[in-house]
Amino acid sequence: MEESESPTEHLQEEIQHAATHGGGHNESAESRAKLISTSALLSAIVAVLAAISSLMSGRYANEAMIEQIKSSDQWAHYQAKSIKASIAELKENLGHDTKSKEDYRRDQEAIREKAEEAQRASEHNLRQHESWAGAVTFFQVSIALIAITILTRRRRFFALAISLSVVGLVMMVRSYFL
Repeated sequence: MEESESPTEHLQEEIQHAATHGGGHNESAESRAKLISTSALLSAIVAVLAAISSLMSGRYANEAMIEQIKSSDQWAHYQAKSIKASIAELKENLGHDTKSKEDYRRDQEAIREKAEEAQRASEHNLRQHESWAGAVTFFQVSIALIAITILTRRRRFFALAISLSVVGLVMMVRSYFL
């Protein structure tokens, strides 16, 4: 399973450095400290959400692949039954007593239903994977914006980071309803 890497380790170091050394802007030291501590807390929370989303994204990618393999196997089985039905029809025409082509066709119908069910499950898991992967992306960008907030002391980056985190949360919640 391939997992997305989160840039949080480097960003946590930057946050710690900024918290220790402060900045040269006109804000009060108390205001800077509050921004930094709030940003650090948000960064940690978003990093956890990104990790959970990454794990779920990988899980659903694997499930989609497994279901696709099951579907392909069923379609191969379906084709084998089709060939056997054709052979049975040929033997019937030659007067040999064998399993009838109708029996093979009934078997094919059951196999087709299983193949289509596995295909639908695969597509569902793929949609789940894409939604979780989207959440990971929004969370990672949010973490980067939090680091930018700390380095620049610009609250608009913090607001944007919060907004992107909310989008990531929405994508997480959306994943449960797909």
